[in-house]
Amino acid sequence: MRSIGQQRRRLLCEKNLLHRYVRGVQFVERPEDVCIDAWYPPRHSPTRFHGRIVLTPDYPHCAPELYVVEPRPLRMYRSTETLGSNGSSGEFYILGSSEEGCRICFANNWDSSWSCVKVFMKFALWVEAYDEYLKTGKTVAELVTELQRGDAGAQMLKRFARQHDERRVSFDSGKPAVLYP
Repeated sequence: MRSIGQQRRRLLCEKNLLHRYVRGVQFVERPEDVCIDAWYPPRHSPTRFHGRIVLTPDYPHCAPELYVVEPRPLRMYRSTETLGSNGSSGEFYILGSSEEGCRICFANNWDSSWSCVKVFMKFALWVEAYDEYLKTGKTVAELVTELQRGDAGAQMLKRFARQHDERRVSFDSGKPAVLYP
C-alpha cells in the first residue's frame, strides 16, 4: 500500500499529464475517490461522449474504473435495448451499468505504470468503435480489433505518439509511464 504522500505525488503527476495531453479534462475530488472527466467527439458523429475515470484509494495498484457518462442510455444497433442493461458483455467490453454510467472494460491486466492518459486513449478507441457499431452492427470487440490493426486506429495512435514522448515521464517505480496503447 502506498503512503498518502506517494498517492498525492502520483495524482499530481496524472493531473499534469492529463492537462497537457487531454483537452478539457476536469478533476473532482470526492470523499471516497477522485473522478477525472473528459469529453470525446468521434470522428464521424456530432455526438460528444463524456468519459469518467474513477480513481479509488487503491490506485495505482488497482485499475481505475472507466465509464461512459453521456450519452445515456447507450442504445443498441437497431434496437430499443440499451448497452449495460443486461449486465456485462464481452462483445461490447462492458462491465455493466451503475449511477456513474456504463462501465467499460479497458484492460485485461492492469500495470501501475499506465497513466490515465492511456486510459482515456482506450476510451477514445471504444467510442470510435461504438460509433461505428451503430452504423454497421459489428460488435465493439470486432471493431476495436479492426481499429487497432487498421489504418484509422494506427493513424490515431501514431499521431498521438508523435505529439507525446512517453520517455519524458516516469512514476515512482522508475519505469517509463505508458501514455498510450
